[in-house]
Amino acid sequence: MMTLVALFTSMSSNSWTGACATDPTLPPPPPSSSSMSSSSSSSAAPAWGFGAGAVGGAAAEGAEQLLLRGSSPQQDQGDGGGCRGALPRWRYLGPLLVVALLCATAAVAGLSPGRRGRLPLASLGAKVVAMENFPTPPSLFCISVARGGGAEQDLVVAQFSKRASIFACDGFTVLSSVAFLLGRTDLGEVWPIVIPMPSVSTHADVMNGQQKRTYLNAQTFISAWDAILEDGQLWMHDWTVKVDPDTVFFPDRLRLHVMPHKGASLYFQNCKPAESPTPIVFGSLEVYSHKAMENYAANKERCKSGLQWSGWSEAQFMQSCMDLLGVGHQFDRSLLGDSRCDAALCSDWTRVSFHPFKELDGYFDCLNESLSQTL
Repeated sequence: MMTLVALFTSMSSNSWTGACATDPTLPPPPPSSSSMSSSSSSSAAPAWGFGAGAVGGAAAEGAEQLLLRGSSPQQDQGDGGGCRGALPRWRYLGPLLVVALLCATAAVAGLSPGRRGRLPLASLGAKVVAMENFPTPPSLFCISVARGGGAEQDLVVAQFSKRASIFACDGFTVLSSVAFLLGRTDLGEVWPIVIPMPSVSTHADVMNGQQKRTYLNAQTFISAWDAILEDGQLWMHDWTVKVDPDTVFFPDRLRLHVMPHKGASLYFQNCKPAESPTPIVFGSLEVYSHKAMENYAANKERCKSGLQWSGWSEAQFMQSCMDLLGVGHQFDRSLLGDSRCDAALCSDWTRVSFHPFKELDGYFDCLNESLSQTL
């Protein structure tokens, strides 16, 4: 700013005279305002939902070149080839004010062109935001367990073809009782991991005054988690997410919910039925941090031997195991829209998932309706 003040003060007279434009030592004339604006507006925005391009830096550099070149007279375009020795200084007032605005904004934000090389502005007059302070998107590893030869297989195959649900995560795996082709990518065919899936009994339950059939499938999912740990892909990601095939799930929405909990040992509760004194994990969507899964991998035998899990649902087993191991928990009702927990229309774009949608048409109707609210 002091440099700007000095430059502005030094330009107190109305005109100056300079050397001829034919002097080879002189720099070329300053660029036109139209060329400056085109170069400033061509900066690209980064992919992570925020734009902080080079507009500010380009404008500052262009104005700086004006100041550096302003002391030389322009070439006369007439037939005399002579010099224009009188240039009114008010012509440079605009660029000076632009540079002053940029530097003042940078000073307020604790950034300076000298420190950064360029000002990371989304546009002129926008709030200065340091790109290195933007959070890194959390990485999600998502799994589904689908029984083969029926509606669950049809759902995951259709989801794969649309790259929907778990197939929009950073990594994914399907586990099933039988081998079937999910689909193909540029890397080849994609098949599920085959695990033993014994027949599962159910019992009638009541949640929020509604009849609910609870699957007593703890053994199936203990086997599924063992296979996931052996596979090892989850260790490359920040969060592990288990999603039922009939759950309409949006990974991008979940990232916003888990982002504040980076590095925590945590699982999420997503349901508070009227009949339960405390929130629970409803198995249609389960979310576990990297550290929570590390704890589970190291101590799962303690849960298998220390909990009376026979006759439990898999969500009840995992929640009880995480509590036994001292993993923290966070209740977030917006993770799930389900009438047995907290009902929500598919048009509610604040919900991360919706359940249950066991038929293909109903599933994709809900998915498309929810997407239409966020486009």
